[in-house]
Amino acid sequence: YISVGADLARRDFTGNAMAVNLATGDLVDPYHGSEDLKSGVLNTVSDRTFLEDPLRILRAFSSVSRHGLVPSQSAHHDLAAHAASLKELPQERLQMELDKIMSGDHPEKAITLMEETGVLEHVLPDVAATIGFGEFSISDRTSLRPGGFGGLPNSVMSAPAMKVRPAQVRTMPLMAGSA
Repeated sequence: YISVGADLARRDFTGNAMAVNLATGDLVDPYHGSEDLKSGVLNTVSDRTFLEDPLRILRAFSSVSRHGLVPSQSAHHDLAAHAASLKELPQERLQMELDKIMSGDHPEKAITLMEETGVLEHVLPDVAATIGFGEFSISDRTSLRPGGFGGLPNSVMSAPAMKVRPAQVRTMPLMAGSA
């Protein structure tokens, strides 16, 4: 048997570390996850969050893409500090999380943040290699950076332009021969 407090302490993000007392209906929120969610902030429960499970790094970017959350300063720092640990994970697990990131409403925000934190070079090195190369745009004013993302006009990368159901979006396999 594990207590509610101990269970919540093992969660990844404060927004996932909440429970409801079924007897009273009271919210149990020791990490102030409800406040973080209302503020649109993604915060970790512990500074060990990404050490315990590196896949949580990509789950953070999924929260950016799917829910519009912005990592706290400490979470941003921890994402960058633990980026290399993603190399330890099986490609299948990475692929599943990348699919979720790309099917969110704001994949461009997640990809930009992945670049800022150094995560992109560990999970999508070919995309990371295109950053800053051949970027130009004549009329696109919604650029992630001047001229669009990796030389592609933002209309290609922006979620509003995609207008697809999540099941229709799939990232390319990370390894040759995988599907």
